[in-house]
Amino acid sequence: MSTLTSSVLHASQTSEQTEGSPLDWLLAKLEEALSALIKVGAAPIREYDLIRTLSAPPWALFDPTALRLPLSLFQTHFLLFHSLYRLRNSWLADQAGILVIDPLGIRLLPWLPGTQALVEQDKLATYYQNIDNLFQTSESDVEAMLDHFFRCLLNPHQRAEALETLGLPETCSNLEVVRNRYRELAMRHHPDRGGCVREFQSIQSAWQYLKKVLA
Repeated sequence: MSTLTSSVLHASQTSEQTEGSPLDWLLAKLEEALSALIKVGAAPIREYDLIRTLSAPPWALFDPTALRLPLSLFQTHFLLFHSLYRLRNSWLADQAGILVIDPLGIRLLPWLPGTQALVEQDKLATYYQNIDNLFQTSESDVEAMLDHFFRCLLNPHQRAEALETLGLPETCSNLEVVRNRYRELAMRHHPDRGGCVREFQSIQSAWQYLKKVLA
């Protein structure tokens, strides 16, 4: 079990915290900052750029060196995503918008009826909302995770294109929803049923990619 590394919290903030644990204080400040930075209609912001913004004044929440080492990088990433998923739940409950949480483009979309079901069983949400995962992940665990992490981010547009091929919105991250949609389209467009071979191959390719990155 690991502890929160000292390189995560910005040095200028240690004197500001007056009550409660450093973690509770940081999470409260993160939600305050993210609520101010993420607005409906604003341009998507990359995770890296968001962390840099949160490391600089006026926020200065993360240490600017936090991304240099694997463990502090992971902890910074986890704390940010933990806060983002908490905000997503809050904004969904208030019908304030749909927060798309993607390292390559975090953005808030207008709330629409029926879209909440697509994010209710998000496996990543379950992981990031469990704060124990922050402390139960060691440096060796982080190093083992890096290969899978970068494989998922290899092509910034491939996930969106694969979801579009299956007729699903960019906000969809539920593997079971994707699986059911794939089966429906594969049956409809199978060449043995008179479907187009090229269309069937595109559906197969989209499913194979999404199966890997959403697993």
